Amino acid sequence: MRKKKIDIPNLLIHIFFILLCLVMLYPFWCIISVSLTTQEEITASGFSFFPETPTLESYKYLFESMKPLLEAYATTIFVAVCGSFIGVMVCSSYAYTVSRKNFPARHILAFIAMFTMYFSGGMAASYIINVNVLHPKNNILVLILPGAFSVMNMVVIRSFFDNLPYALIESAKLDGANEYVTYFKIMLPLAKPALATVTLMLFVQYWNSYYEAMMYMDTGHYVTLQLLLQRMLDKVDFVKQFASTGMVSGMVKDLPSEGMRMAMCGLTVFPMLFVFPFFQKYFVKGMAIGSVKG
Repeated sequence: MRKKKIDIPNLLIHIFFILLCLVMLYPFWCIISVSLTTQEEITASGFSFFPETPTLESYKYLFESMKPLLEAYATTIFVAVCGSFIGVMVCSSYAYTVSRKNFPARHILAFIAMFTMYFSGGMAASYIINVNVLHPKNNILVLILPGAFSVMNMVVIRSFFDNLPYALIESAKLDGANEYVTYFKIMLPLAKPALATVTLMLFVQYWNSYYEAMMYMDTGHYVTLQLLLQRMLDKVDFVKQFASTGMVSGMVKDLPSEGMRMAMCGLTVFPMLFVFPFFQKYFVKGMAIGSVKG
């Protein structure tokens, strides 16, 4: 029986990517490890790859405020889902309009979109517009609408539309389809990989959104997860600071501040790790097609 020849280059490539995956997983393991480590162990010996006495104390402190945490999760999910849907519809409709070769103003619309990307007004201009137009004081719309349109997302979808045969639109016209039927029944289903890519990018953008909630949400209403965890962390740091001066009871000296930091990171990062696998196939395909024009 002949021995199967080992493909050395292919083996080396597999080993390289396995090592690369381990390197990329290392920060996530650090988050888990530190969040399960007691404050005494961190103070005494610093970070360890495997905690000597694993504990859920950090998560216990966080989940003592269960109602605000669940409300923040609900607000963040609502904002991310609604914002992603609105953003996909806005970007795809704009991209479809710009990709239409027989539309006379498509070059003007493309120039306006690119102009806003290169010459944006910055946060000051956005703040002035939001205050005067959206009246954003504790208004959930200010967490959704400003981030709905992105030039980069529009370009990804437009590149996909440009790669589709224009004969599809002409055939739809011959069959009596109007622009709405062509857009919703033909173009959008074919652009599923690009739409999934943009949906994932928008979802991550809204999930990590922090500044809008910080600037416009003064009360406990519509507090996003990022803002809530930051406020909780500020309170922990405040208490620890006074504990170090002896002005607060010594019980708070054992408060797992570092473990709580990593637990907070886990609460924000790990949900996205469960979302990405469902979009991975479309995300890779959409980015590959959207990055090549012609």
